[in-house]
Amino acid sequence: MLKKNLPLCLFGLLMAKMLLGCAGHVPKEIYYYHPRQDKNGSSLTTLDMGDADWVRIDNDLYVESAKYSAIKLRSGTYSIEIGKEFAVSVLVDIRGFAEHSGKVRVQLEAGRLYRLRAERTYGRGYKVFFWIEDVKTGRPVFWRK
Repeated sequence: MLKKNLPLCLFGLLMAKMLLGCAGHVPKEIYYYHPRQDKNGSSLTTLDMGDADWVRIDNDLYVESAKYSAIKLRSGTYSIEIGKEFAVSVLVDIRGFAEHSGKVRVQLEAGRLYRLRAERTYGRGYKVFFWIEDVKTGRPVFWRK
């Protein structure tokens, strides 16, 4: 009986290996908003994509978290728009999800790591919150409802 099912078993093992191989972790890239002039990175700041699905900087650069895990940019003041798609009831949106965004001007310091954060409340009349967190201190440098 094993001899009859051997090709089927081998085929099943081959398919399982292929599926597991496709599910491996692929590291995301880091986007450099300005040319890499500072080799040690001391004049750059890092903006981790965190919860954001996408981010738009100075109405110029659009980066999606599907490809990039972080953005390296010079310290300074930027206009940052954070976008996030949330799962919602079909009573709220027939598609089962709703996209929201928040925009702010914020000062980013050199050598710091910031993380883009997004969350929503649940229930009737839900609210959406966006903030940029200083990873070292855990404190928000920007908060928007």
